[in-house]
Amino acid sequence: MIKSLLFIFFIWVNVSYAQENSVQSEAKKDLTKEVKKAVTENKKKSSSVVPVTQVTKTNQADEVASEVLASGNEQKAIEQLKVLLGKYKGTPTEASLLFRLAELYMNKARSSRIFEMFQDDVEDGADGSAASFIPKNVVGKEKLFILEAVKVYEAIEESHPNFNQLDAVIYNNGYAHLQAEMTSGAELVFTRLLRNKSLRESAMIPDALLALGEISFKANNFPKGLAFFELIRKYPDSKIYPYGVYKSSWCHYNMQSPEKALLTMEEVVAIGHKVEKENGDLKLDIRKEALGDMALFFSEAKPSSDAIPYFVKQAQNINPTPYLERLSKIYNKHGKIKDEEMILLGMVKEFPNNPRRPFFHKRLAETYNSQGRLSEAVINLVKFDLSCDDVMKSGQPIDDPEVEECKSTVDIYAINTGKEWVKTWKKLNSEKHAIAAEQAFRIHLKEQNPAAENAEARYVYADLLFHLQKFAEASLEYEKVGESVEDQTRAHDARYAALVSHDKSVKGNWDDEEAEVRLKLLAENYLAKHPKGVHFLDVSFKVGLLDYTKQKLDLALPRFYKLGKQFPDEDKGKKSQDLYLDILNTRKDYIALQNGALEWRALEKDPTRKASLQVIFEQAYFSHVQVLVSAEKYDEAIELYRKFAVDHRDSDLADEAQWNVVDLYIKKDDYPGAASAYVDFYKKFPRHEKALEGLIRSADLYEQMGMPSQALDVAKILSDVDLKNQVSWLLLSGDFYAASGKYYEAINEFKSIFLNTKFASQGNLNDIANQAIDRVIFLSDQLGKQEQYYGVLREMATSNVQAIFSPAISTYADNLK
Repeated sequence: MIKSLLFIFFIWVNVSYAQENSVQSEAKKDLTKEVKKAVTENKKKSSSVVPVTQVTKTNQADEVASEVLASGNEQKAIEQLKVLLGKYKGTPTEASLLFRLAELYMNKARSSRIFEMFQDDVEDGADGSAASFIPKNVVGKEKLFILEAVKVYEAIEESHPNFNQLDAVIYNNGYAHLQAEMTSGAELVFTRLLRNKSLRESAMIPDALLALGEISFKANNFPKGLAFFELIRKYPDSKIYPYGVYKSSWCHYNMQSPEKALLTMEEVVAIGHKVEKENGDLKLDIRKEALGDMALFFSEAKPSSDAIPYFVKQAQNINPTPYLERLSKIYNKHGKIKDEEMILLGMVKEFPNNPRRPFFHKRLAETYNSQGRLSEAVINLVKFDLSCDDVMKSGQPIDDPEVEECKSTVDIYAINTGKEWVKTWKKLNSEKHAIAAEQAFRIHLKEQNPAAENAEARYVYADLLFHLQKFAEASLEYEKVGESVEDQTRAHDARYAALVSHDKSVKGNWDDEEAEVRLKLLAENYLAKHPKGVHFLDVSFKVGLLDYTKQKLDLALPRFYKLGKQFPDEDKGKKSQDLYLDILNTRKDYIALQNGALEWRALEKDPTRKASLQVIFEQAYFSHVQVLVSAEKYDEAIELYRKFAVDHRDSDLADEAQWNVVDLYIKKDDYPGAASAYVDFYKKFPRHEKALEGLIRSADLYEQMGMPSQALDVAKILSDVDLKNQVSWLLLSGDFYAASGKYYEAINEFKSIFLNTKFASQGNLNDIANQAIDRVIFLSDQLGKQEQYYGVLREMATSNVQAIFSPAISTYADNLK
């Protein structure tokens, strides 16, 4: 395909030559009238007709054409010319009219006979091909008009061999053949121009040679093409002379002689420099095209070490870097990496302020990356970015579209290369690729505000930072992703990763207040945005634990309570329960501690933990009572101990609570209450090891307080309970009866001792039996000589118990006296 119009190399080939001098004056007058008439008629039909110019006595044929063409409508103009041709057939004017008719056909075909140089559209950095003079083909209906023009040109050449513009007719005919894809015919036409002896001095000869050379070149007949191009050297003043030398150079190259090609192309450049110095016409300047082609020839003719000084010298006041860049790309295409590297490094050194310097570094980065020289690739990637910044900030005018888009190119190249390195890192676990990728993503994102469009790239960048243990930076990038990405799953992961990264960056040292504040901001953001997030418990517990550690208990307490209640079956939920209770215990808030322990116990399924929570409740309960005791609020303490003993009868502390009631009565000097509490303890815990002791203490207290009736009740209980000391308790019961004035009840109690062979027959109980006998006898003095008393003595005297008989007879006899 044709890529671009490089430059206009020649002026219209249909330039007017000297007009015929043999036209008769009468014919001129008639022709002028006809022209005016035709134009006037045309004006009536079209409002776009250009006004008729003054027709002079000379160049009337040109005036005719100009007037006709002024109508702005080729078809109408053709019709007018055909009318005129009918009137002037066979006259000298006919040739000029035919020549203009052919031109109209060419115009209608939209065919321009402007000398143009075209170049094939090739990939950047490819070897390329020589620019060509062969015009673009005309196709479709338009081709028919070209063929009509060819017919007219042929007619002029055949019928008017002496026409003063015959050389232009023949040349245009050949050119039209080329556009109509009739190459063989074109070659014959151009050859006729060269062989026409009368036209040897025509200015169109170099053009024809050029066209013939192009035809041969296009057919890959380079020796033949070279012969035609070399013939142009005979016309050094021709405007196409440089182009002939240019094509000669390409012929040498295609004939496997790059050295000759390079030397010949140097001539083309030298011609351009000379024209410039002499202030000549630079419309025909092809130095830049030549320098570009010289890069290809140089790559095969000279060493790369000579490239920079060579092109600097050849280019003179033209910037040599585009041609050196092309040379480097050619080296790259042919696998000459060292040569490419040498060129690029040389350009970086020699042209530090060149606006294209960023792209020198880009090429180096690409080259090094392809060789696996990763560190050097990264260095040049960074320089690509920095030098691009420098160029953009320099303020110098930039007329290079690629340089104008430098920043976007940096972004695209960085992200694409970064992705490639990430892939290798993950596949091979290559640390160096992770380091390189991190730098690439850093460059890509450095000037981009967080947005959904770059969220995924930023997430990868954050992952790289985390992997490289740049945790503080990773946290910031994860946070940006969380707030910009649209995918809520990704947002969740990013917000949690921001927390984890920040935590790792602190390394457990939370003395820095800013670090603590940031953690809480990240945490609260996560908890608010993801109340059902999989890490909700972990995050909230982390914050609570930090507050707990830093003794910010007012903050930690409600958080642990919520977590304990919301996650009772999770380890951290249970830990939250424990820490909640611990804070309450630290504060000695025993009531809240009791309630908390009972609440957690109700949520617990594990029997072992339920038991532990029960213990905590009980300990808190007792601790609360101890506070009351310390405050001498004994009645409240007693009431709570008694309540505990009733409500928690199965507790191991129930007996202790009841026993503590006794102690509290004694503390408040309420001995009757203490004595009664001892009895109450026995009744609630009859099998307790302190139950008997309590009864004994109760009896002792009642006795000391002179409360025989109450003491008697306790003693009666003891006689049934303390079987080992039963006889003593019976004796004491008799004493309490006697002390209460209930003598007969006392005597009966004593009788149960000494009349019971169980006691009386035991040697070790004889003393107690005797005491009982003595007490009965003593009571006789209190009762007098009542018959009931005698009855007792008679009963004793007649007893079979030897221990009783003698004292009873003696006492009975004494009383009878």
